Amino acid sequence: EGLQLDHKNVKSLLNGAKLEHTRLEAEFANLKERYQQLDITSTKLNNQCELLSQLKGNLEEENRHLLDQIQTLMLHNKSLLEQSMESKDLFHVEQRQYIDKLNELRRQKEKLEEKIMDQYKFYEPS
Repeated sequence: EGLQLDHKNVKSLLNGAKLEHTRLEAEFANLKERYQQLDITSTKLNNQCELLSQLKGNLEEENRHLLDQIQTLMLHNKSLLEQSMESKDLFHVEQRQYIDKLNELRRQKEKLEEKIMDQYKFYEPS
């Protein structure tokens, strides 16, 4: 009878150990599946991170190129502004010269008219 009791106890322990083994296998399967999901997520995130790094590099390169273009355009704009100011100054100088010449021609005309009038007066029989 003592042997049977020991046998029952050992069988009960074995059944308990089998239940615990089954529970641990189920928990292991759940953890393994969770690990696989996390591994897939990690791979996706690493791929996205790499893609974003490449995109960042491309945008930085494009930004440098655009800054170079802005610098070139600013220099060209400055040159055009200087040319415009020089042209404006030249225009004013030429305009002043034209007005001076026009005034000189008017004075010459007036002098000639006076001379003509003097000639008429001189030859006019009074």
